[in-house]
Amino acid sequence: MTTTDSAAAQGQGRAAAWLAARPAPTGEGRWVLDPACGQSLGWVGFDDDQNVDRAVTKARATFEGASWRTLARRDRGRMMQRIAQVIDANRVELAALQSLENGKLFSESLADDLPDTAEVFNYYAGWVDKLQGDTNPMDGSLLNLTVREPVGVCALVVPW
Repeated sequence: MTTTDSAAAQGQGRAAAWLAARPAPTGEGRWVLDPACGQSLGWVGFDDDQNVDRAVTKARATFEGASWRTLARRDRGRMMQRIAQVIDANRVELAALQSLENGKLFSESLADDLPDTAEVFNYYAGWVDKLQGDTNPMDGSLLNLTVREPVGVCALVVPW
């Protein structure tokens, strides 16, 4: 058994324990199946308008609240770096979950996807104290300013 096989087995065992501890299904949703063998991995519930509205309302309150607005940019960056650290620290379990759910090779998830995911958070963490407004040249006595302002809270549906 290779080191990768051992890590995959260990990660799958932890992932299976995590999935088994999930609450019983309620409401609408579907079972997620392991594409390799058809075994049930867990239940994914569907959200409805009310759940999305509650999540957006809570996120907006946080976004508009003083605790986030007054947080120093470097501290926001540290928070994003912390997300990257958590992804990296749990990469074996996350790779196992990804492989079980979509059939991707564990070694590919572990070596490519998870490091890339963590790196995205580190990359954007590095930008939080570097983005500023710009003054762009214009003809005559006109002034053109670029001001970067957050869009706010968004609810998105992604295809994966």
